Amino acid sequence: MNRKFLLFVSLIIAACNGGIRDNFLGNYYLVAPDADEQTALSYHEQSDGLAYGDVISATVFAIGYSKTFIIAKQHPNYNKQIVNYFILPVRKGFDWKTKNGLIGPLTSKQFEQKKTDLRIQDIKFTIVYKDLE
Repeated sequence: MNRKFLLFVSLIIAACNGGIRDNFLGNYYLVAPDADEQTALSYHEQSDGLAYGDVISATVFAIGYSKTFIIAKQHPNYNKQIVNYFILPVRKGFDWKTKNGLIGPLTSKQFEQKKTDLRIQDIKFTIVYKDLE
Protein backbone atom coordinates (compact mmCIF):
# COMPACT_ATOMS: atom_id res chain seq x y z
CA MET A 1 0.00 0.00 0.00
CA ASN A 2 2.76 2.46 0.92
CA ARG A 3 4.63 1.73 -2.31
CA LYS A 4 1.49 2.40 -4.39
CA PHE A 5 0.95 5.69 -2.58
CA LEU A 6 4.53 6.83 -3.29
CA LEU A 7 4.14 5.92 -6.95
CA PHE A 8 0.88 7.88 -7.12
CA VAL A 9 2.44 10.97 -5.51
CA SER A 10 5.44 10.76 -7.88
CA LEU A 11 3.12 10.64 -10.88
CA ILE A 12 1.16 13.67 -9.65
CA ILE A 13 4.35 15.68 -9.15
CA ALA A 14 5.64 14.68 -12.59
CA ALA A 15 2.32 15.62 -14.20
CA CYS A 16 2.35 19.09 -12.61
CA ASN A 17 5.85 19.92 -13.84
CA GLY A 18 6.13 17.48 -16.74
CA GLY A 19 5.29 20.11 -19.34
CA ILE A 20 8.11 22.49 -18.47
CA ARG A 21 11.04 22.01 -20.83
CA ASP A 22 13.11 25.05 -19.84
CA ASN A 23 12.96 28.05 -17.53
CA PHE A 24 15.50 30.23 -19.30
CA LEU A 25 14.91 33.81 -18.16
CA GLY A 26 13.02 34.95 -15.08
CA ASN A 27 9.35 34.14 -15.60
CA TYR A 28 9.77 32.90 -19.19
CA TYR A 29 9.41 29.19 -19.86
CA LEU A 30 9.30 26.77 -22.73
CA VAL A 31 6.32 24.53 -22.01
CA ALA A 32 5.06 21.42 -23.79
CA PRO A 33 1.91 20.21 -21.99
CA ASP A 34 1.49 16.78 -23.62
CA ALA A 35 4.02 16.39 -26.46
CA ASP A 36 7.26 18.06 -27.53
CA GLU A 37 5.54 19.38 -30.68
CA GLN A 38 3.36 21.52 -28.39
CA THR A 39 6.36 23.51 -27.13
CA ALA A 40 5.33 27.14 -26.65
CA LEU A 41 6.97 30.20 -25.14
CA SER A 42 5.06 30.96 -21.95
CA TYR A 43 5.06 33.51 -19.18
CA HIS A 44 4.33 32.45 -15.61
CA GLU A 45 4.39 34.19 -12.25
CA GLN A 46 4.09 32.35 -8.96
CA SER A 47 0.73 34.01 -8.35
CA ASP A 48 -0.59 32.33 -11.54
CA GLY A 49 -0.73 28.97 -9.76
CA LEU A 50 -0.47 26.18 -12.32
CA ALA A 51 -1.38 28.40 -15.30
CA TYR A 52 1.24 29.23 -17.93
CA GLY A 53 0.11 31.79 -20.51
CA ASP A 54 1.26 31.28 -24.10
CA VAL A 55 3.20 34.19 -25.55
CA ILE A 56 4.19 32.34 -28.74
CA SER A 57 2.20 29.22 -29.55
CA ALA A 58 3.53 25.87 -30.75
CA THR A 59 5.86 24.80 -32.11
CA VAL A 60 8.67 26.94 -30.70
CA PHE A 61 11.94 25.16 -31.46
CA ALA A 62 14.66 27.76 -30.88
CA ILE A 63 15.21 30.58 -28.39
CA GLY A 64 17.88 33.19 -27.83
CA TYR A 65 17.80 35.88 -25.18
CA SER A 66 19.45 38.75 -23.38
CA LYS A 67 18.29 41.08 -20.60
CA THR A 68 16.37 43.15 -23.16
CA PHE A 69 15.07 40.79 -25.86
CA ILE A 70 13.98 37.20 -26.49
CA ILE A 71 14.16 35.90 -30.06
CA ALA A 72 12.31 32.79 -31.15
CA LYS A 73 11.80 30.46 -34.11
CA GLN A 74 8.48 28.72 -34.53
CA HIS A 75 6.83 26.25 -36.88
CA PRO A 76 3.18 27.37 -36.87
CA ASN A 77 0.54 24.67 -36.51
CA TYR A 78 3.22 21.95 -36.43
CA ASN A 79 4.15 22.74 -40.05
CA LYS A 80 7.92 22.25 -40.40
CA GLN A 81 7.83 23.76 -43.90
CA ILE A 82 7.24 27.23 -42.41
CA VAL A 83 9.56 29.09 -40.03
CA ASN A 84 8.30 32.18 -38.25
CA TYR A 85 10.57 34.49 -36.27
CA PHE A 86 9.63 36.60 -33.25
CA ILE A 87 11.22 39.33 -31.16
CA LEU A 88 9.93 39.92 -27.65
CA PRO A 89 11.05 42.91 -25.59
CA VAL A 90 11.77 41.82 -22.01
CA ARG A 91 10.02 43.99 -19.44
CA LYS A 92 9.16 43.72 -15.78
CA GLY A 93 5.79 42.01 -15.55
CA PHE A 94 3.71 41.09 -18.56
CA ASP A 95 1.04 43.07 -20.42
CA TRP A 96 -1.26 40.46 -21.94
CA LYS A 97 -3.06 43.05 -24.12
CA THR A 98 0.10 43.87 -26.08
CA LYS A 99 2.14 40.77 -25.18
CA ASN A 100 4.85 43.26 -24.15
CA GLY A 101 5.15 44.49 -27.72
CA LEU A 102 5.76 41.09 -29.32
CA ILE A 103 7.01 41.53 -32.89
CA GLY A 104 6.09 38.79 -35.34
CA PRO A 105 5.51 36.49 -37.00
CA LEU A 106 8.31 37.60 -39.30
CA THR A 107 10.01 36.02 -42.28
CA SER A 108 13.75 35.47 -42.10
CA LYS A 109 14.39 38.63 -44.13
CA GLN A 110 12.01 40.73 -41.98
CA PHE A 111 13.60 39.30 -38.83
CA GLU A 112 17.12 40.27 -39.91
CA GLN A 113 15.94 43.78 -40.79
CA LYS A 114 14.10 44.19 -37.47
CA LYS A 115 17.17 42.98 -35.56
CA THR A 116 19.19 45.66 -37.35
CA ASP A 117 16.54 48.31 -36.62
CA LEU A 118 16.50 47.37 -32.92
CA ARG A 119 20.31 47.03 -32.78
CA ILE A 120 20.10 43.40 -31.71
CA GLN A 121 23.49 42.00 -32.65
CA ASP A 122 24.67 39.84 -29.79
CA ILE A 123 21.77 37.41 -29.39
CA LYS A 124 22.15 33.92 -30.85
CA PHE A 125 19.76 30.97 -30.71
CA THR A 126 21.18 29.16 -27.68
CA ILE A 127 18.29 26.80 -26.89
CA VAL A 128 17.55 24.69 -29.95
CA TYR A 129 15.41 21.55 -29.94
CA LYS A 130 16.93 19.58 -32.82
CA ASP A 131 14.07 17.08 -32.78
CA LEU A 132 11.61 19.91 -33.54
CA GLU A 133 13.64 21.81 -36.19
